[in-house]
Amino acid sequence: MNFKCPHCEKKSIPAAHKLGATPATPAQCLLCGKLSSEPIGGRALSALLFGLIPLVVIFYALTVSRLWPVYTYFGLAVVGAILWFILVPLRPVTDAVHEREYKLRRGIWIAAGLFVALSFLMSALGD
Repeated sequence: MNFKCPHCEKKSIPAAHKLGATPATPAQCLLCGKLSSEPIGGRALSALLFGLIPLVVIFYALTVSRLWPVYTYFGLAVVGAILWFILVPLRPVTDAVHEREYKLRRGIWIAAGLFVALSFLMSALGD
């Protein structure tokens, strides 16, 4: 299953490439070679649907001892994810946007690494 490239308007982006397409890691068209990604709002929605809400629903189901909300939620979440994947088109990504997102992600990973290293250092010095 291929998806339509927003640049050349041909179905030339494989489903596997669309699945992980973000501005930092865009999908590349097999015909024209240009970059495209899904809207970033969908990623935030996915994080909410598959991150915070499942924890609340599972906690509720476990405290009430009924599992039907869990099955209902996950069924709706899977259907929603599949519909999002099929229906939401890709959008063009410029090289400038790609470079900015890449630098931002790299900076986040460096900051996280420094935080972990500093935590280990403070833990070692504190004992």
